[in-house]
Amino acid sequence: MIYIGSLQNCQNYLEEVNSGENYQDTTTNWAEIRKKPSANIYAIPKHEEYSTEELEEVAKLGTDWEEEESWL
Repeated sequence: MIYIGSLQNCQNYLEEVNSGENYQDTTTNWAEIRKKPSANIYAIPKHEEYSTEELEEVAKLGTDWEEEESWL
């Protein structure tokens, strides 16, 4: 599953997961945030232990996410 929404909401979710998991050493981030090439929308993989009402949950990203942009 993947969450999509604003950059700020994706960053907030990433912070929540990183803080909750207390990553150290070589792993410092749960995931990378990805920008949709044709819009100002962002995506982040959903962590199985953390949920949020601030982002929309989708099963997968459509092909319109596959253009030149990559995970941030």
